[in-house]
Amino acid sequence: MTFVDQSPLPKTGRGRPTARPDGLYEPAWITGSVLVQGGVRVPFTGEDGRGRTYKFGKLPLPGMHEDLAAAFALRTGSTGGRRTLASANIAWQAVRTVLTFLDGLPYPPCDLPALRRSHLERLRRHLRLTHQERSAINTMVEVLQILQKADPARLRPEVRAFTHQRGHHQREHGQDGGLPGYSDREFGQIMRAARSRVAEIRDRIRAGERLVALAQTTPEELTAEERDEARWLAEMARTGEVPSRRRDGGWPRTNLVDATAKLQAAKRLFLTSEDLLPPLVLMVALTERNPETVKELPAQHRVLEERAVAVATVKRRRGKALSRMTLHWEIGTDSRRLHTPGGLYLLIHELTARSRALSGTASLWAVWSHTGGHIGAFDKSLGRVMFLSRWAAAEGLTADAPEGAGPIPLQLRLDRLKTAAEVRRAKATGGHMPSTATTNTMDVSYLHYLRNDPVIQAWAEDIIDAALADAEQSSRTFHLRILGVDFRDRFLADSETVARELGTTAAKVADALAGNLDTLVASCLDIYHNPDTGGHCEVSFLTCLRCPNALVLERHLPMLYLLLDHLQTRLDQMSVQEWCRRHGVIWLIITRLILPRFSPAQRDAARQTLPDQTALDLLALLDGPKEEA
Repeated sequence: MTFVDQSPLPKTGRGRPTARPDGLYEPAWITGSVLVQGGVRVPFTGEDGRGRTYKFGKLPLPGMHEDLAAAFALRTGSTGGRRTLASANIAWQAVRTVLTFLDGLPYPPCDLPALRRSHLERLRRHLRLTHQERSAINTMVEVLQILQKADPARLRPEVRAFTHQRGHHQREHGQDGGLPGYSDREFGQIMRAARSRVAEIRDRIRAGERLVALAQTTPEELTAEERDEARWLAEMARTGEVPSRRRDGGWPRTNLVDATAKLQAAKRLFLTSEDLLPPLVLMVALTERNPETVKELPAQHRVLEERAVAVATVKRRRGKALSRMTLHWEIGTDSRRLHTPGGLYLLIHELTARSRALSGTASLWAVWSHTGGHIGAFDKSLGRVMFLSRWAAAEGLTADAPEGAGPIPLQLRLDRLKTAAEVRRAKATGGHMPSTATTNTMDVSYLHYLRNDPVIQAWAEDIIDAALADAEQSSRTFHLRILGVDFRDRFLADSETVARELGTTAAKVADALAGNLDTLVASCLDIYHNPDTGGHCEVSFLTCLRCPNALVLERHLPMLYLLLDHLQTRLDQMSVQEWCRRHGVIWLIITRLILPRFSPAQRDAARQTLPDQTALDLLALLDGPKEEA
């Protein structure tokens, strides 16, 4: 079976150029905003085939509508960052937020040229007060990105500069690593409940299919009651129409329909919308994929030697070029179909086959619903309401509670379930992150999924302890000259003796005390004679702390503290092993060798003294001088 390209754009290839429109080409994303009697409208069709028309008519400040509609069309067009319905809705919410806020000001801007930087700064403060920090930052960034798409001639220079200013993504309380996963006990009970319900659904539908098959091949093997049941099941299988029954159990002769009885009839052959949650939960846990990726699984696949199934998946967070990839999942034996991702995929494919044929959807998740009949569950939107915690409560699932406390209902979330599955993989591989990262890179898995989980935190602490132990041993292989408590008084009393103890001259020490020999975090007693090369020193300032020419004074403490903070920030941005390799020794030198040589009063005073802007700019040279492009 071959894969079908699901992209709405024409596919090119050797000897097959892309299609060209006749006449002057105007992309749809530019001509998408149109003026109508009810206001400005922007039609949108995403790469996932889902679409919507965004209407500006009911929003306040009509003088801004046309400009913001044009910017919104560019932001959600084929060259913009919002190319699916779910992401376009995020941009639309940002437009509504900014217009509603501006309309509530005492003197709102009447049009886009009247918008000032102060308006945007007030919006940011309002969002920080009324939203969670993460939501406030995301909304503000989205507003600024939409304004970047607006006509520059329609924006004040101060507004244009503000929209391109760096730092809007920065969080006050550090980067959020996401919610932790579930404990082994919580994860086990979720999996048992989901497998039990999926097994019931499988047995129920297969029993109905068996009756339909026997009625067509060997009806004599059926009882009279089974033949009557098989008759209406066969009719339902052929037409897709679910029969209705009266509340007294008979077949309808009036318009009175028993919705519960109709649902039970549909369940005999079809996966219903009420059945959707258990297989979805199980699929997220077994594949360790993001919920939105699982919801968009296609029905098209290949079975490889009855051992694996190949499925083309969508992962939009990787960017447009890497949004599609083919995954290979183990199938396993018949008895293990509910324990392997490939086996579960094929089972869901089997259970949804009739609804998929009747609805025409290309999605794996074809279901029957009361309101829509046979549909693709996530064809219109990935945001279909899923009552996860209600299902967890019905199954009697409980969260871990403190000793002595009563049972606490489990709050079920698919993202936490994915994290829990990744944590289990990390434990199975002995905490080896390169082997753990399967659905994301190692850094993404750690920073955004695993970092806040207690199991991974314990693993990371072990790795850091081992790496720092090696680094500490390395840091003690040289003698660093540190002038700590009461050094200045000793030097003033007997400069020659102190200089001789340091292996230098009194003039050099005096220059160091005056700040004439300062580098980034120390004083250099001989910058013209590098101990390794013999020539002028041109290496990174960080190497000063490992150089025999270095001299650390009290005046350097503020910069050393700033450097420690910067190294901590870098730990949040790279893998633990890479951080230890590049910065572990420096961190140990500062914390284990330098700071203990100074008194608590000296350290406290240094903490209160901020380095000047020049020193802050020098942090960009941590990896040594760079040649300008």
